[in-house]
Amino acid sequence: MRRTRIPSASAANPTNLGPPGAVEVQLLNTLRNFPNEHEYRYDDQAKCRLLERLFYSLAGNRPDYEHYLFPKGFPRGGSSVWSLSKAQGAVEGAEYSVAARGKPCGHIFKGGEATYRCKTCSHDDTCVLCSKCFESSDHTGHMVFVSISSGNMGCCDCGDAEAWKVPVKCAIHTALSGSDASLPDELKSALRATISIALDYLCDVVSCSPEQLRLPKSEEAIREDERKSRLTSRYGIPEDEEESDNMEFALILWNDEKHTVVDVEDQVSRACKKSKEFGKLRAQETDSIGRSIIIYSRDVKELLGKSKIIEQIKVTVTIRSARDTFREQMCGTIIEWLNDLAGCSVGMDAFILQNIICEELLSAWKVGSPAWNTEVGQHGIDDHSYEEEREQELWFRRMILPIEIVAVAAQVQGEDMDMEEADDDDLDGRVDEDDEEGGQQAALEEGQFNTLGENMEVDSNDQDDQATEEESGFSSPVAHDGQTSLATEAPPVPHTPGRHHVRKSGFTPPSHWVERPATIITPHPPPPYENLRTRVRLDWLILFDLRLWKKTRIDLRDLYISTVVAIPEFKRILGLRFSSLYTMLSQLYLIADREPDHSIINLSLQILTTPSITAEVVKKGNFLSSLMAILYTFLTTRQVGYPTDINPKAPLAFDAGPLTNKRMHHFFQDLHYLVGSEYVQERLRVEERYMLQFLDLVRLHQGICPNVRALDAHIEYEAEAWISASLITREINKLVRQFSEAFKPEKKSDIPGLFRAISIATRYAIVESMGWNEHRYSITEVKGVTEFKTTEGYEFEIDDSGTSKPHTIVKFQVDYQPLSFHHALHYTLSWLIEAGKNMPVDQLRSLLRSSWNDICSFVPAGAERREGDDLVLAVFDYPLRVCAWLCEMKVGMWVRNGFSLRHQMQTYRGVSQKDLTHNRDIFLLQTALVTLDPSRVLVTMIDRFNLEGWVRGIYKPPVPWDEVQTLDMAEEFLNLLIVILSERLCLIPQSEEPNLISLQLKREITHILCFKQLTFSELCSRMPDRLHNHDEFQDVLAEMTNYHPPSGLSDSGTFELKEKYLLELDPYVVQFTKNQREEAEGIYRARKAKITGQPKGEIVFEPILKKINSGVFSGLAEFTRTPIFAQIIYYSLAYALQFDPEKASILGTRVETYLQVCLHLCLLAVLEDSQEHTKSFVVNALQLNAKGGPSSDVGGCRNIATALYRLGKSETFKALWPRVSFILRHMRQHRPSLFDEVCEWAHELGQEAMEGQTPEEIEAERKKKISRERQEKVMAEFRNRQQNFILSSGMDLDEENYSDVDEMEDVAEKCWEYPSGSCSVCKESVTADDRIYGTFAFITDSSLLRQTNLKDSDYFFEVATSPDSLDEDIPRPFGVASMNRGIVKKLSSDGTEMFVERQILGRGFPSQSVRHGTFSTGCGHIIHYDCFEHWYESTKRRNPHHIARVHPERFERKEFICPLCKALGNTFLPIVWKSKPETTAGIIQSGVPLLDWLATTIGPLASRLEKAVESGGSDRNAVARTQELFYEYGKKTMTEKLAEKIHLLLTTTSEKVNTAPETLSAHVDHELHKIYRRMRETLRVNQIKSRYVTPESVADLTHCDTLARILGFSISAAEIAQRGVDVETGTTLIHKIPNQTLVHLRVMAETVLTYFAIGSLQGREQNATLRQFRDMQDQQLHQLFVGHPQISRRSDFQSEMPSLFSQDIFVFLAECSVCLVPSLHIDFHQILYLTYIAEIVKTVIAIGHEFISTYKHLDQAKQERLQSACDEKFSRPELEAFQEFIHLLSQPGGIPEVPETLLPIFRDMVGKYATTFLRKATVLVHVRYALGLPPLDKIFAMCSAQTPQQQLLQEMISGWCQHWLRSRYDNHSETLSLTHPCVFELVGLPLHYDTLVEEAMKRKCPNSGKDLTDPSVCLFCGEIFCSQALCCLKDKIGGCNRHMETCQVGVGMFINIRKCHVLFLFGGKGAWSPAPYLDKHGETDTGLRRNRQLFLNQRRYDALQRAIWLNHGIPSIISRRLEAEVNTGGWETI
Repeated sequence: MRRTRIPSASAANPTNLGPPGAVEVQLLNTLRNFPNEHEYRYDDQAKCRLLERLFYSLAGNRPDYEHYLFPKGFPRGGSSVWSLSKAQGAVEGAEYSVAARGKPCGHIFKGGEATYRCKTCSHDDTCVLCSKCFESSDHTGHMVFVSISSGNMGCCDCGDAEAWKVPVKCAIHTALSGSDASLPDELKSALRATISIALDYLCDVVSCSPEQLRLPKSEEAIREDERKSRLTSRYGIPEDEEESDNMEFALILWNDEKHTVVDVEDQVSRACKKSKEFGKLRAQETDSIGRSIIIYSRDVKELLGKSKIIEQIKVTVTIRSARDTFREQMCGTIIEWLNDLAGCSVGMDAFILQNIICEELLSAWKVGSPAWNTEVGQHGIDDHSYEEEREQELWFRRMILPIEIVAVAAQVQGEDMDMEEADDDDLDGRVDEDDEEGGQQAALEEGQFNTLGENMEVDSNDQDDQATEEESGFSSPVAHDGQTSLATEAPPVPHTPGRHHVRKSGFTPPSHWVERPATIITPHPPPPYENLRTRVRLDWLILFDLRLWKKTRIDLRDLYISTVVAIPEFKRILGLRFSSLYTMLSQLYLIADREPDHSIINLSLQILTTPSITAEVVKKGNFLSSLMAILYTFLTTRQVGYPTDINPKAPLAFDAGPLTNKRMHHFFQDLHYLVGSEYVQERLRVEERYMLQFLDLVRLHQGICPNVRALDAHIEYEAEAWISASLITREINKLVRQFSEAFKPEKKSDIPGLFRAISIATRYAIVESMGWNEHRYSITEVKGVTEFKTTEGYEFEIDDSGTSKPHTIVKFQVDYQPLSFHHALHYTLSWLIEAGKNMPVDQLRSLLRSSWNDICSFVPAGAERREGDDLVLAVFDYPLRVCAWLCEMKVGMWVRNGFSLRHQMQTYRGVSQKDLTHNRDIFLLQTALVTLDPSRVLVTMIDRFNLEGWVRGIYKPPVPWDEVQTLDMAEEFLNLLIVILSERLCLIPQSEEPNLISLQLKREITHILCFKQLTFSELCSRMPDRLHNHDEFQDVLAEMTNYHPPSGLSDSGTFELKEKYLLELDPYVVQFTKNQREEAEGIYRARKAKITGQPKGEIVFEPILKKINSGVFSGLAEFTRTPIFAQIIYYSLAYALQFDPEKASILGTRVETYLQVCLHLCLLAVLEDSQEHTKSFVVNALQLNAKGGPSSDVGGCRNIATALYRLGKSETFKALWPRVSFILRHMRQHRPSLFDEVCEWAHELGQEAMEGQTPEEIEAERKKKISRERQEKVMAEFRNRQQNFILSSGMDLDEENYSDVDEMEDVAEKCWEYPSGSCSVCKESVTADDRIYGTFAFITDSSLLRQTNLKDSDYFFEVATSPDSLDEDIPRPFGVASMNRGIVKKLSSDGTEMFVERQILGRGFPSQSVRHGTFSTGCGHIIHYDCFEHWYESTKRRNPHHIARVHPERFERKEFICPLCKALGNTFLPIVWKSKPETTAGIIQSGVPLLDWLATTIGPLASRLEKAVESGGSDRNAVARTQELFYEYGKKTMTEKLAEKIHLLLTTTSEKVNTAPETLSAHVDHELHKIYRRMRETLRVNQIKSRYVTPESVADLTHCDTLARILGFSISAAEIAQRGVDVETGTTLIHKIPNQTLVHLRVMAETVLTYFAIGSLQGREQNATLRQFRDMQDQQLHQLFVGHPQISRRSDFQSEMPSLFSQDIFVFLAECSVCLVPSLHIDFHQILYLTYIAEIVKTVIAIGHEFISTYKHLDQAKQERLQSACDEKFSRPELEAFQEFIHLLSQPGGIPEVPETLLPIFRDMVGKYATTFLRKATVLVHVRYALGLPPLDKIFAMCSAQTPQQQLLQEMISGWCQHWLRSRYDNHSETLSLTHPCVFELVGLPLHYDTLVEEAMKRKCPNSGKDLTDPSVCLFCGEIFCSQALCCLKDKIGGCNRHMETCQVGVGMFINIRKCHVLFLFGGKGAWSPAPYLDKHGETDTGLRRNRQLFLNQRRYDALQRAIWLNHGIPSIISRRLEAEVNTGGWETI
């Protein structure tokens, strides 16, 4: 790799280059004259011409240099061809081209792009890879996270050595050995000159552009702007003075983040009086680019009028001259051009362009324009952020804050109004103080220029005098000592406009803020690019960021990332220069930026995450102080300032609104990056000023948002300030922990820094806790100086003289005084103490006890002097207050304060925050007990909990509590003491437990999973982020749990805690509620009883506490040995002794729960006791006697031991005896002699020994028992399966079946019952009365039936490789869907190449290769027809009352939902038939061979056909025969009650029956005919096509052909759904089909015939039903027998109707089964046989036409695979018969000759199609008949034989072919289509979901040509497009809905890639479902929020295909989802 060259002094100072050469002069003139040449209209032609001139200049205007840039020479054409990267082969981006090798990748992430973070390799969570680099590097076995980029400044870190702790080798970018070729010097000069001029032109133009876009507009100001923006003489002849009246101006619309496109387009259309389409185009252009030119005009007043109209909705518009607007557009193109150059090479030099751009960016700007608007904020800035916060500001104005806040806010606002002007002057004076010494300002040609000086270098051609120092605030480059220093004065920061700020003057910033780091003293001046006093081009472009529009800002950001960020040497310089401008950029970002997401300040992510640069900017740029000053000043004034602007007395500016500014979080994030740097952490430990600055920042949030208990009434308005405050304090609390981690002593030299930090933090905490900051009283909980009080002594604490010792404690009442949850200073102190927990406790005490002299300077005058312990006690009182406050809220004492307080409590104790808040308070209480007198701390705790009387035996509730609340508070107090004793893992020194984090993980996992199994996300949501993000978490989780992968289609993987860890449960853990505590203790007891065999009631929970042998907390349990603690325990027990359940208002069970807590605390104290201790709890429990409490009748003792004994023996609490006796035995064990001496009942406590088996024996017996139970369960399941198999196969295992008698009959009949049961609505039996009942069906059009495109080699190969049997489990995905594998090259960590398979998005099935059909599905539920009508009508009446809800049904299409399952339906199918005999064994076959039947039977049928045709439908006998047919059908099949009345329908045609018309109407027509008329209407309104056109007024039952086709299509769908499903031994295809589907098909088949019958028997001799039925019969007979000699002569038939081959022959067979076969009494077997032959003939012809040509397109490997698979498959005779068959069809079918070697493949493919036909026929005959057909080879032989009978069949085959050829010729139809015979697959999805995301990023929107917005992929065809985006929204129809109409008509199934959800669409409605992708923990990831890699779950994808799509379940899925929720719609816009 060529070494990067840092710009030299001469390169940085262009004046040393001499006069411009010819190339420069020509380019300067071109840039000057270019707008005029194109008449100020910048279009594609102008852009192309500009790029052309730039490239010619880049090549030095020499044609012989073209090949260095463009290998094939300069292009000719549009702007798109003038792309250097594309010309050099960078199709996917220059960062992936050959020229990128050896460079950092630097790929800039777009919004929505997948990024990869390898936690194993990366230094931190900001180090990521792009998809290409991740695929090209090896991360096998690593912990990888995938996230979706927001598109703000992120780039790939591949090639950045500082980003990876494990080096990442990339196959694209890792450098290989090689050498660079040299370039001509003239070319190098041209390259540099061109890029230099281009950058200068950018600065010249943009420096005159407006920064404040909302200044008042006037014609004078607009024309003045035009005059000031003319280029100077550097670009040749100065621009002439033009007449202002002739100057053309442009009205420009600017983008923001507040207005919608619809709002803007309406306003633009109204202002310009143009069409809505015009406004839409301008608004969309503004949204995508950032601005749009609305209109040009020479009339400025006209433009001003239009601008006023547009600005009415507060959108931003500007008016500038067309010339300047044109030049700004040129700048956008120049930036794009520079981006194009950055990743390309010149000749063989891949680095020169990138280096030159970097060097020129870091060179001085040679000014070529007046640059009159250069300085930032010169005309003020606009407050865009305030408008974003306006709604939140309204919240603050409505909220109830303490009166002091409102008063102070008003006072501050008034002062600001008076002092604003003076403040401005003061600030300006401070900034300009040094500038006055700089001499006179330089004059430019066009007037006074007062902002450049050394910051910009003026070209010598423009003026002779060089500018001097400017008002920018930069001081002289020479320090006072004569040596060069990098220290610099800061430029002024623009003021926040208006009154939305709080600025004060007259303060002095603390010295630790104004102190600077030690400067770097160098003997020589620094190089220009590193001299922060002078500005270079890069500085100006960064400062000009706000003047640019969105696209240009993004392009300029990309240019920085691909140049100065990508090269480490330049990145360091960028960091320095960026840090010097950071404060000014912060003000612009926080206040003025209209598009903050695209701000240049986001570049800090790339700078501050690089350790070396972080060290540089902190060391040389004082950046850490600057960043904290930004946060401090903005939070206190809403005005960004420097460290010198720090007001130490300023509180948070609540009223000004900085806390609601969401942009603040960017700076907290930057501070996180800084504090995480090793260098910064080292500086924190060494330099005290950083500690002080940080504590100043933290102190701002101390005690904010106070709450006072509402005593008399509920508060009327609840404060909302805590919401914004909690967001800020959450960031502060995170920073506090990270900041304190820097002080963890890793070596001995770090200890002094830690001690100093603890001392300083304590001092800050003392000052705040004592209330010595008077200026903060208004917004914090502290309202005055902290007071103390002295308590009375306690009876157990008596000295030798017999007097009790009083205690001085802090005076505070939780019930009445203000309280806050926010104590960041205390948290800081707690983290620092935890960092130093290894130190001796005496050392910590000395650090905490500040002397009065150390803090007296902070004490207000007149304050009382306090000793060190008093001050420390005041500090620790605050966490105690919060704990007591929480307990009071728990017991319901703060309910009048409303829900907001409860939310604050939940936030404080929530999982995400408790580690930073509540746990810190617990830690501080533990610290207090070890560093202060524990008795004094306990007395303070008693006082805070208001239990002073309780611990003295006075149980009367204090005011304002009741008895229950008092007991609850006492229990909470005892529980707090338990927590203080038990929560000790964080107290153990690291030296004692090196693997402390592992113990914490185990403890958390145990207490989370002890109750039930949880998913990984649920588990993580219950753990602090610090733990579940730890590297050891996964290993510990695997060790402790059993993982259960998802077994269903909608469940998730779960983790189950191993039973052995249940014994580690602690029911009294801090996060458990009371209910959880009881449940956890029950789990512990159950597990213990299971092991030991003891009764569960006798098990006592024995806590296991880790011992702390050293460090600060080694004496944690000392407080349990104090007399105060003994008194607490005694009187807590005494309460239960005096409790009388008959008199008390409290239940005895409640007191028992309280006692359990008390006994557990007592047990802890006993277990922590030891004979080694001089002080002992056991001794106190035995020797200290109380004066009060209940009298004792046991030896007269009133001590703890006696109280325990009495409790255990009492009848009320006898259940507690096991626990009491356990405690007493342990007491006796610790002090046996004293115990026996004091307790006269001690002999009653015997040593209990275990009897019987040992725990090991009990466990072994338990396992044996489980094994026996499991074995019995398996055997029972086996027996059940065996019995089910016997019953399902029809076997009877009686003795008769083992007889040797050969049964002659092979056909056994049994009756099939139609469905019945109870009605879904009335719940009555449907067979109990005469009412008609039925089931539901949903009839809809679908494109399910795929047709094989035999010209497509992929699908040709899929058919050829399809298995012979589809009744086996086929590996999925199959066929084309599985052809989505590719090979990618990776580099392993050692640099070796490796190739791995990658699964990508596969091909979808082409939408044009489908056959549309009508299908029927049903849910199978039963309902009376009259109940159905009532349900339907009630639903119609209900829905209009829910106008805001989208209803699943469309009544205009006769739709409804099932009352039970909510499935969608549109048809009622009446069940009116009696049971039907069905075959259970054997095959029904025809008694006459097919050939004989054709020769003898077809003749009479043909003659009958001819007579019918000749009669023209007037044959009365034919009509009578048809009606008689249906009459007999009805009598035979319908139920008896209906069959008795069927003859009434023949009244007008049969004179044998005389029945009154009203009888007919009442019994038959009114019900059954009405039902079928409804069915007909359903077909009509849903536009189900029919061959017959019938007027709507006709009442006859029509659409007969449609119903017959529905049967065939529905059977086809049922067969397709079962392909590839494994069949169990002894079962068939029929057994695989769900019974619900089979029942529906049978009902549908009978419905078709009954529909024909009822329609035909309508009393008229000729009706529509009869006509359609007879026409269908005639057409079917003609199409099938067209080749028969008696029919083929009628050629008129062949031209009038479609040929047999043009139809789906199976659907034709299904139609014949309900029409031709029953009407003419034809044997169905013969029709089946004949259609089977027709299907084979059609298949051979269709395949034969394309076989040879498609086979040749297969690659060699596929051809060899097919040949090897088929060579041995068929015998020679079989192939010869097949060849003869082909020869037979060669002439009529036009089949070319097939080579003999390919015959096996051809024959095998024909068999695949024949198999699917037979499968469908099997389902059909199961529904209506039975099946028996000869093998395929026998059919080939039979058709090819030369006998008279076979000749007749051959003639029929020839007739079919001729009919098809003629129909094809007449109708110009396409080639034959064959139903695809393979497993139907949806599109092949990639294995990894991120691959799908990557694929979406490659695609472009077909409408706009831009990147996809909200991309979705169609699961049918695989196309990716925009879903809910404006570019694809037409007539309010979104992209998915529009695509659905062209792909799968009617239904759609998509994956929304950003949401990771499947979208179902049907009928303008939709539903969401999780995508079939799971992470390694078995969970879906909605919205891709968890950042875990997702993998395709093929099982769920198959279910999505089979259970939903193939079964037409999408409409019902949608209806069920919509019915279950209140959905407002909008599905059509997706």
